[in-house]
This record gives sequence, structure tokens and C-alpha cells, in this order.
Amino acid sequence: MIRYRLGYRESRVLELARFAATAKAGAIERMPKERRAATLVALISTLEATAQDDAVDVLNLVLTDLFSDAVAANKKARLRTLKDLDAAAIKTAGVSRVVLDDNVADSEVRGTIFAMMERAELETSVEEIDKLVRPPVDVYYKELKQNYRRVRRFLPALLKTITFGASPAGQKLLAAVNHLKTTLDAKKTAEAQAPLEVATPAWQPHVGSEATFDLKAYTFCVLDQLRTGLRRRDIFVSPSVRYADPRIGLLEGEVWDAARPFICRSLGLPAAADEALSSLQRELDETYRAVAKNLPTTRPCELRK
Repeated sequence: MIRYRLGYRESRVLELARFAATAKAGAIERMPKERRAATLVALISTLEATAQDDAVDVLNLVLTDLFSDAVAANKKARLRTLKDLDAAAIKTAGVSRVVLDDNVADSEVRGTIFAMMERAELETSVEEIDKLVRPPVDVYYKELKQNYRRVRRFLPALLKTITFGASPAGQKLLAAVNHLKTTLDAKKTAEAQAPLEVATPAWQPHVGSEATFDLKAYTFCVLDQLRTGLRRRDIFVSPSVRYADPRIGLLEGEVWDAARPFICRSLGLPAAADEALSSLQRELDETYRAVAKNLPTTRPCELRK
């Protein structure tokens, strides 16, 4: 109940703004003076938030198209090179059979291999495989890199205009976004200060280290993480309606202390956090011990068709 009272004013403002955005001018003109003024003020006060929401929606659409197009381009390229990859793999598979053959002495392995094919041919096959194969978790940077100029046209202005915030889980990503904002706006790279923790294992080979830093790869890495952070609400926009801080409206301070007993009682939880954690700890310990005790006599699980 307390939370609803705290959020009533914001909800009412949004309701008035939505009405003003869809109502006809005549309907607003016929309102009483005070109500008409309140409706128009509510609309004006939310225009920036809704405009930023629209901008973030467009950003999500653009990034989705970029990454989807990169995946599609990669699939087409893979199909075109599949025949070359098969040929190179067949040759190297023959070499592997010689290595695995117990009838071939270790001292004769290299001679046997080079008798099957020349050294230059084997080197060409290995180079062809290295060029064509992709890691199991691929970010398709080769295809994304071709669209960097397209991203570079709008990204500096977007980062300069929209103010991003972050929950504790998104602080590293927010630092990377702010670094990218400064770097792109200054039209120079600042590799030494780039927060590289944001790069996932799939992105690390492309982003590189401080010595081999690739700004283009870092840009796409941050954008990839940004769209995920917005979806998870680890990153939020201020002001905003759809992408606002999810913690807005949460009870805290004296208000939370007053509401805690009622809320915990309605949820069936103890009011003290230590007591709740101790109960979960005991339950987890008892469950683990029961499973460990019955494990030797438990039949293995069988997958059902």
C-alpha cells in the first residue's frame, strides 16, 4: 500500500501525458483551466523521457539488424567456402591417421606423412583451415567490421545525448560506455584507459590488450553488451519511462523499516535477514546430506524417449 502511494504521482503524470498525446485539441480546450494546465504540463514533462525511449528503441532495432546481418553474411560465406574447407580437412585427416597408426614408428611419422603429400601442400591445407574455421562461440566481427562507418555516424551523438545509468551489476559496462563516449567524441583512442573487463571470452581475441587494442572491435563489443544490459535492466536511461531505473519506487530508509513487518508477514518470511538466510542454509545443508546419503543406492537416471 505504501509503495502504491509513493508511485501514485508518477502514474498520474504518465496517465495525463498519454491522454494529452492522443486527445484532440478541442477536448483539451474544453477542460477547466487548472486541469488543462496540469494535462499540458504533464505532457511537456514526459516528452524528453518518451523521446529517449524512442531513441533507445531505434538503437535496439539498428543493433539487432547489424548483428543479424552479420550472422546471415557469415552463413553465406561459410556456404561458399565449405567445399574448400572439406578438401583441406580431408588432407589433414589423412595426416592424423598416420599419427594415430600404431604400425608406423615414431621416427617414421614425418617421412610417411611427407611421402603422402608434399610439405607445401600440407602447409596450404593448414592455412586454409585456419582461415575458414570459426570458434564455437563466434561474434562475427569480420562481418560487423564492415559496418563500422555506419555505426560511427550516429553513435557519438547518441552517447553524448542520452544519459545512461547502471545498477551494481552494470557498473563495468557503464564505465565502458562512458569511455567509448569520451573516446569517440575526442576522435582519438585511449587504449590505456579502456575498461577491458567488459570484453567476454568471445570478444577478447578481437578487442586485444592494451598493446593490441582495436577500437572498432571494442565498439561492437560494448554495443553487444549494451543491448543485453538494457534488456536485463542492468543499464537504464534517465529520464525514461520504459528504460528507467527498475529500483525507482522501492521502499528504503524509514519508510521501508515501517513497512518491513507487514511485507515480510504477507510473504511468510522472517523480518530479520539473518534469520531467513540461516533457514535457507539449514534447508540446503539437509537436502545436500540427504542426497549424498542416498546417492550410492540410487539408480542412474535414464533418458526417456
